[in-house]
Amino acid sequence: MIGKAMDAVFKPAARVLERNYMSALGVNNTTALARAYNSLRFRNYHENRKRWYRDSFSELIAENGNPVTPVNEMKDGWVIDTSGRLPYLGELLKESSLIIDDRGGEKHQFYRRPFFQDLFTDDYFPRCPSILNFATSSDVLSTVCNYLGFIPTLSYSKPYGVRLIESWNKFDETPDAQPRESQLFHLDYHDKPMVYVIVVLREVTMERGPFCFLPKSVSARAEIGLGDYHTKKGGHRVNDEKMYSVVPESELIKLCYPAGTVLILDSSACFHYGSRNAVKPRHLMMFAYVSTIRTDFGDIVLRNMRYPVRKEDSRLRRMVLDKEY
Repeated sequence: MIGKAMDAVFKPAARVLERNYMSALGVNNTTALARAYNSLRFRNYHENRKRWYRDSFSELIAENGNPVTPVNEMKDGWVIDTSGRLPYLGELLKESSLIIDDRGGEKHQFYRRPFFQDLFTDDYFPRCPSILNFATSSDVLSTVCNYLGFIPTLSYSKPYGVRLIESWNKFDETPDAQPRESQLFHLDYHDKPMVYVIVVLREVTMERGPFCFLPKSVSARAEIGLGDYHTKKGGHRVNDEKMYSVVPESELIKLCYPAGTVLILDSSACFHYGSRNAVKPRHLMMFAYVSTIRTDFGDIVLRNMRYPVRKEDSRLRRMVLDKEY
């Protein structure tokens, strides 16, 4: 109750700090403030999750169901799985197609980005159980937790922990404009580190505006070269000219892969962009894993996504779905 009262009091200030990509104080200053605030609220949960990972992760994995495929290891901030053998992947592709057929190709609410929309709504959770089954599978969580060093939660707010993204310039009134918003290079500031698990739902080619990224080591060089990135002066977005003045374009990795490909990426450490020149629709399922002491105020200022928890769920699954477990 005290924590919720704190959030209510702080909410007006949090809205100002979050506005326009944390431009009031700059990203670096705002994320430091957010980390301090969220640590005050949720540090005990985070410390417990670090301890559970350090001391009991093998036990939690066994209870959740041992991995059925070789566990992927993230190197240089990323790994791509092309095996098609991750558990629940086949079901996820089928059930996601139902959502695309239901809602794809129609204009829904846009915020800043007419080329990018989320087709997922909470009422699909009971209708499409493979979504959370995949996101909480031991195969996926082993890779995510081994990289993070703690047990995360699916994000409650921006970026929502479960999204089915349709990128397409069909509804963009200026499709030939210069890249803007998430079409420009950026590092996510919602937490550090944080992990995206991105599932290619239908084959992605260049004409579908692929998700593109720079590995962690290259991004680190770029951040040093840019000098003022994520300061009040430097801002959040970086255009190609500026980026390729400090690192070579040849380092860019483009997620042009068939359906069933899975990218696991630290989006806070790997510069990335997507949705450029999508003359045909691109469909990705995106899962965002963060700590309970995230580095923004999204959980205070935005509607929170809640994930259904069942009595029979393992402890590991419950921790991922409920940040206060």
